[in-house]
Amino acid sequence: MSLTRVSNFSLSLDGFATGEGQSQDAPFGHAGVRLHEWMFATRFGSEMLGRPGGTRGIDDAFAQQFLPGIGAEIMGAGKFGPPGWHENPDWKGWWGPNPPFHTPTFVLTHHVRPSIEMEGGTTFHFIDASPLQALETAREAAGGQDVRIGGGPTVIRDFLAAGLIDQMHVVVVPILLGRGERPLGRTGGPRAGLPGRGRVLAQRSHACDVHAFGRLRRLGRESGARRAFRVRGQAASAGAAFSATTRASASTTRESW
Repeated sequence: MSLTRVSNFSLSLDGFATGEGQSQDAPFGHAGVRLHEWMFATRFGSEMLGRPGGTRGIDDAFAQQFLPGIGAEIMGAGKFGPPGWHENPDWKGWWGPNPPFHTPTFVLTHHVRPSIEMEGGTTFHFIDASPLQALETAREAAGGQDVRIGGGPTVIRDFLAAGLIDQMHVVVVPILLGRGERPLGRTGGPRAGLPGRGRVLAQRSHACDVHAFGRLRRLGRESGARRAFRVRGQAASAGAAFSATTRASASTTRESW
């Protein structure tokens, strides 16, 4: 069966994945682009923005895993547009005529509208569905490839709570936002609210960001809604690049959450 993946997902030190006050002029609220500057600086980010150059190394190695093997994306209404976008029939997302997804993309919303076909292979489908129903629909469209859960934070939280995420790449950015939306719980730091335990694989001391990459496997049922997971490292190309770069330029740490 295909995997359900989260890619290039940024958190502040106090656990927020987006800021407060989202609008058409401020897609990430008061956070601005600070949570994503690490990605925009990479070769992957530069190509996505249509500009030359960009850094290589561990950040780029992880960022480049955004597209390979993905056959569909699921995103929330807040990622697709600012509050009230459903009242504008001409709104087609933040990304211009050629969005960076290049797959069928399912937008979870209570305001269903006809699908929008964009350039580059992206088609936005608007569905009112539970996480499990949305995943079943996306897997059918993905044709055996993986499904990416693209956010925003509340969508990530809902899919985690339902036990539907297999693989998650999280980047902890050294800023404090103070307010906004948390995907891993409403209180505490960036690990708060994540069921069970996992492992941070490495920390880049010179960049102050943390990359956690691995397979989330359910270990068994617990009382109530809590579920336990184990993060298992993947022998993927990104993992190989990650290990090589970590040995060369980063201090390695292991700790449980």
